[in-house]
Amino acid sequence: MRLNDDMMRVLQCMMVPCRDNGSVFTVTDRLDAIAALLKDSEYIRVETDALCHLYARKPLEELPETLVVFSAHVDCESHLTRFFAEEADGDGEMLRGTFDNAATDAALVYHMMQFGFAEHIVFAFTGDEEENGRGAVTLARFLKKKGKRIQLAIVTDVTEEAFDDAYVTLENNFWEENDGKKLVSIIERIVRKWKFVPEDPCDIPWYIPQHAVIPQESAEDESWDYDEEEVPACSICVPVRGDMHSDAGVLMKAESFEYYINYLGKILVTLKFWDGWSPYPESDRRE
Repeated sequence: MRLNDDMMRVLQCMMVPCRDNGSVFTVTDRLDAIAALLKDSEYIRVETDALCHLYARKPLEELPETLVVFSAHVDCESHLTRFFAEEADGDGEMLRGTFDNAATDAALVYHMMQFGFAEHIVFAFTGDEEENGRGAVTLARFLKKKGKRIQLAIVTDVTEEAFDDAYVTLENNFWEENDGKKLVSIIERIVRKWKFVPEDPCDIPWYIPQHAVIPQESAEDESWDYDEEEVPACSICVPVRGDMHSDAGVLMKAESFEYYINYLGKILVTLKFWDGWSPYPESDRRE
């Protein structure tokens, strides 16, 4: 399976650096690329905080009080000098590139370019994830100060987990139960192979199918920072193989990325109808 040309173009546009010093962005090439790609979309930048660029369909004061945030970090390690995305084989089934976190930045921008989703969905491109997570923290505090409540922060990232066994992973379940049920219900229908990596291996939610569980603690990412700010959160990741912080790049299956994009798209569309919808009646609990 080869990525379609539009998706590959967006992915390659993300192959530029973005850096910060823990307080402000110091290299903004990827943020500038995102802004250029979204110029003719329905999305506007509603905040350009020192460590976060926030996009929505309306000005901040016109947005609903309760929001769902899709959060993707744009910063990269300071020692990286090469940024690229290319086919790693002749048939395009395997990609190689600097995908942390350009891959999921591209996935969100791709969807934002195609369609305007429900107004309570906003998109955050954050900095300082590679060090202290200040981008996520400052966003959570900024929205709270503005009188907004985050129902759920969905962190998008790459993962070293389950490269051979899954197309998509669902990790760090700091969510409210009903939101977790919905995310699991959708991934069960959309993604043929997926894995769940819990925030606590001793406390697996009842609605997670046993076949999907990787019984180990998930790695730290921005969802941990949102949780520290008392914001419900989780991570949706695409598996890669290799050293994520190397100029050599990592491998990513084109099929995995297609499933990842489709899963995010289904969530984005379905969020409009989440209120009052419970995918699993209590009688359907999985033992």
